[in-house]
Amino acid sequence: MTSRQPIAGYATKTDAVIDMIDNRKMNPAAVARALDTSAECVRNLYFRRTNKRPSGYSKINISMDVINDAEPHAQARGITAHELCRRILAAALEDKLVDAILDDAKAETRQ
Repeated sequence: MTSRQPIAGYATKTDAVIDMIDNRKMNPAAVARALDTSAECVRNLYFRRTNKRPSGYSKINISMDVINDAEPHAQARGITAHELCRRILAAALEDKLVDAILDDAKAETRQ
């Protein structure tokens, strides 16, 4: 069992996360930078304590096959497989790659 250690003027990392998100209105990425941890760690600490997701986040289900396939790529980047999947999805949407990735002719039927 790990002992509680003060961080950034708070009794615990969880206390810091809760205050920074709820009272300071910081997003999880900013909190992660402030606490020198990952955004996924911040989201997990927040969800476990409050049983709600930080604003701006939703939950999606990813099969364990996909998570397992992503794991070596995530480890090479020093992040979790879930964070890698989130980044891949965000990049595909931002760079408008969905039609090229899926190659399912749906783009042509919308025009």
